[in-house]
Amino acid sequence: MTYFLDFDRTLFDTSAFIAYLMKRDGREELRALSETDRAKALNAAAAAGTLSFAPGELAQFMYPDAEAFLDMHARESAIVTWGNRALQEAKLENVFSERKDLRRVYTDERKGALIAQLSKEYEKPWIFIDDKIIELDSVAGALPEATLYEMRRDGKPASGAYPVLRSFSELS
Repeated sequence: MTYFLDFDRTLFDTSAFIAYLMKRDGREELRALSETDRAKALNAAAAAGTLSFAPGELAQFMYPDAEAFLDMHARESAIVTWGNRALQEAKLENVFSERKDLRRVYTDERKGALIAQLSKEYEKPWIFIDDKIIELDSVAGALPEATLYEMRRDGKPASGAYPVLRSFSELS
């Protein structure tokens, strides 16, 4: 069995992370930006070296159930994250610095084709978990034999297209 896992809002509390950065760094200007523009601004800061983190500083933003899940399944899991590369690397490498056995894959394309390619390296069955419907649809089209779950950490209604998880503890 293999788990392909999204990072932001699936494993990592992105909203709490942003709130923390605004307080820690006095980055109140982030509040007025769209999610896309906020990520671009943080990516530029990470790429320029003006946004950095103490070792393990971001581990506090891992959802506790995600941490417990990875304690049990890190060897059969791969984190597949889409987004601004410098920012994503800064976050993931900080959070997972002690998890040498956990593969991290970065992309700036939809995840479907990438996960279909990665699946050749991993055992079936394949499970993909993400909070974004566009990513779930992408994987459904590229790897139809994968089992897909929509992660809803935000309390919002699910799309209805995929089974919903609100916690990794629901996978058992």
